[in-house]
Amino acid sequence: MIKRMLFLLGLLMLPGLLLAQTYTTHAGYAEFTGHTPLFSFKGSAHDLHGTINLSDSVVSFRLPVKSIDTGNNKRNRDMRKALKTKKNPNISFSGKIINTNTPKSMEKDSATVRGTFSVHGVSRQVTIRGLLKDMQDSVQVRASWPLNITDYNIKPPHVLFYSVEKRIDIHIEAVLKK
Repeated sequence: MIKRMLFLLGLLMLPGLLLAQTYTTHAGYAEFTGHTPLFSFKGSAHDLHGTINLSDSVVSFRLPVKSIDTGNNKRNRDMRKALKTKKNPNISFSGKIINTNTPKSMEKDSATVRGTFSVHGVSRQVTIRGLLKDMQDSVQVRASWPLNITDYNIKPPHVLFYSVEKRIDIHIEAVLKK
């Protein structure tokens, strides 16, 4: 009888334990840096939405393109036009954590995720290395990686007489809470 009660109690607690493995944010930070021969410029946003489920290692992030600000209204308009935001309003990533340095403990741990990165209506498989740090009731994520915009059918814009380089650098930071 006691074993049955403990078993039933365990079943009742199971959804809460599984849910406790899911972390979310709606206010993560995302940034890109573009380069020309004369200068670099940044676009940033504090509207990165994300979910990490540690029980099945699934990772998902989404950034509304309209939330990105480059500090220049014309450049913002040009970026939104080039990315066709009416048709493709979000930049997204979904994938799985495939590797951590110490799987049993995530204290200041580097992690590798593999999945699909989508921008401008084009999706490509990518592998990204970053930091995944357990902070009791939250998880901190940081990652940086290069992106070739022509891989996503984005034509490099021109600034004055110079083209923006094909490679941009992306950086994200977020604290996701249970």
